[in-house]
Amino acid sequence: MDFLDPDKKRKHQRRLFIGYTLIGIAIFMTSAILALQSYGFDFNRKTGEVIQNGLIFTDAAPEPAQIILNGKDVGTTDKRLTVPAGPYKIELKRDGYRTWTRSFNLEGSTIERLVYPFLFPSKFTPKDQKTYASAPAFSTQSPDRKWILALQPGSMTEFDVFDAGDPTVSTKTISLPSSVLTTTTLTQGYELVEWASDNRHVLLKHNYGDTFEYIILDRDTPKSSININKLLNVNPTNVTLRDKKFDKLYLYDVTTKKLSFVDTKEKNIQPVLSNVLSYKAYAEKIILYAAVDEKDPTKATVTLKDGDKRFVIRNGLSNETYLLDMAKFDDRFYAAVGVASQGKVYIYKDPANDPSTDPKASPSLFTTLIIKDPKFISFSANARFIMAQSGKKFALYDAETVRRTYFESPLDIPVSYKALWMDGHRIVINNNNKVVVIDYDGINQQTLVPIIPGSRAYFDRDYTRMYALAPTTNDATKTSLSRSNLKITLQN
Repeated sequence: MDFLDPDKKRKHQRRLFIGYTLIGIAIFMTSAILALQSYGFDFNRKTGEVIQNGLIFTDAAPEPAQIILNGKDVGTTDKRLTVPAGPYKIELKRDGYRTWTRSFNLEGSTIERLVYPFLFPSKFTPKDQKTYASAPAFSTQSPDRKWILALQPGSMTEFDVFDAGDPTVSTKTISLPSSVLTTTTLTQGYELVEWASDNRHVLLKHNYGDTFEYIILDRDTPKSSININKLLNVNPTNVTLRDKKFDKLYLYDVTTKKLSFVDTKEKNIQPVLSNVLSYKAYAEKIILYAAVDEKDPTKATVTLKDGDKRFVIRNGLSNETYLLDMAKFDDRFYAAVGVASQGKVYIYKDPANDPSTDPKASPSLFTTLIIKDPKFISFSANARFIMAQSGKKFALYDAETVRRTYFESPLDIPVSYKALWMDGHRIVINNNNKVVVIDYDGINQQTLVPIIPGSRAYFDRDYTRMYALAPTTNDATKTSLSRSNLKITLQN
């Protein structure tokens, strides 16, 4: 019997050892190959070289668009491309639309998500939605992008309401009761403060002469509109909504530096903060604010107040201009603090949850944007980007890719002009009375349609139509709310 033969037994053991060894090597090599492939490594069968790949995800609106990668047609969006690391130029093309282009360097084992490109029509044919003898002095759009309000020329109480989602719906005119406004013969005007989350109430600042008052306009039931100054017998410097609720307000007085809260139904004004230089409220209980130090009036602290808890963000001087904003992206909370004289915007991530945070320590600084004399900071519509602006200079932080972007626009943008977000990835600007859109990183600049000075472009919910106050198509001396299709298959 073979298993009793010592020689044959040793040979059998050697064969088993060699077999197990080969199996182990095979498993190791397979695991190594899979691991290398997971990091983008591959074998070029033409050159015999080991290369490292990356991924490119592409998408476009509208779909589909042809993908031209480094001059080669590689199919249509929505697509995943596995390509070697290196420099690339991608073009997205579709008949009747302008080409979207971007050049970038793809690193091995990384992913470039180009899923946000928006293709604008090659030509625009604006149609007059409503014509005015002169330009409306004020217009605004609800947060859900359904309603556009335009103040009728020569009036301070008559507003036209347009349904941006359905241009076939007749224009509705609403009347703000004249008793709501202070009667005056002085020059008057409106400024937008903010809309409530119900898309029905809008907080307006009514300027007349050298003074002002705050109005809450009820788009649905104008008779329910209120004058905050008259209702509460106050003269606040600033008024903002708490948690975007039209009946919950923060009142700020720059002279006393006091911030108060009031429920307009109860009319009971409650003190919230003192020594406040500037503030930004978020949700129901969170306030980011800069305040004068009680012990040393030359110093200031920037503090995050979350309910009854307070976290000192940073220290500074009381004569500084502080720009403040907050938002949530991907369940992470971001606070941005701009200090104009320092040319910096400091960004903090989840400052209230920072393990190092205690009453005597500041949260850790997450990152910084460098921009000379920042004038404005804002979050994109999806809160992914934090943008700082000073005229034509822009600095952005991308919370998804953890990248910072800096660019200077060739457009003639005054330092006092604030660029606005079209959506989560594009910025819209009124430049020399033309609507101009650029991507968040300054590329793909598109000049679209005419627009009157001081106005802005509006878009419907699905970005299929764009509206703008502009000279009428037949008479440049008149103004109309014009609409333009962003999808050429739509009936105008």
